[in-house]
Amino acid sequence: MGKGGNSSISVDSEEVAQGRIEKTVPIVFSQEENLDVGENSGTPVNLNYDVPFKFTGKLDRVTIVLK
Repeated sequence: MGKGGNSSISVDSEEVAQGRIEKTVPIVFSQEENLDVGENSGTPVNLNYDVPFKFTGKLDRVTIVLK
């Protein structure tokens, strides 16, 4: 835990970004801090926006693969 890992982002099955996350959170999140898709209903990842910061486009599918 907390040791980092490789990450990639794909859009329409095409990889658009990749990189290494050197450090990850070395703790478990509470139930209030969950994975949101289309909006951020918990604590903001970045203080440059206000929650819930809803996405107004259309998401046809979201796939998360943990390796």
